[in-house]
Amino acid sequence: KKVSITVDQQIDHPVYADPTLLEGALGNLIGNSVKFSGADTRIHISSRKEGKKMILTVTDNGMGIPAEEQKQIFRENYRGRQYMSDKEHKGFGLGLYYVMAVVIAHGGHIFVKSDGHSGSEFTIEIPRRKRKIRE
Repeated sequence: KKVSITVDQQIDHPVYADPTLLEGALGNLIGNSVKFSGADTRIHISSRKEGKKMILTVTDNGMGIPAEEQKQIFRENYRGRQYMSDKEHKGFGLGLYYVMAVVIAHGGHIFVKSDGHSGSEFTIEIPRRKRKIRE
């Protein structure tokens, strides 16, 4: 596959979060983008500050997620109907469940937007909490 990743980073303030967990969540979203895209995969990652939140978005040109499945994709062991017996797109349905668990552990939210045919956009919102100083 030919994979092209572009990054638009606009955050210049710290986000107090577990970098290993966020890296795993982001890696999962990027991995899914590659896995469920065609021969010419395009992924765009952006981050920005919005009020007291950090917004991280991963957009791809993959197969998309049908509207009727979008509310279910974050459930443990859920796999899209079209992939249940698909040997090319193997998996256990744990990746997006993990991503959601990481986001929730950071007090955030995750959203998906897709027309069901041409790509998906995952948006993660995480509070930019300030560290409490111990005295």
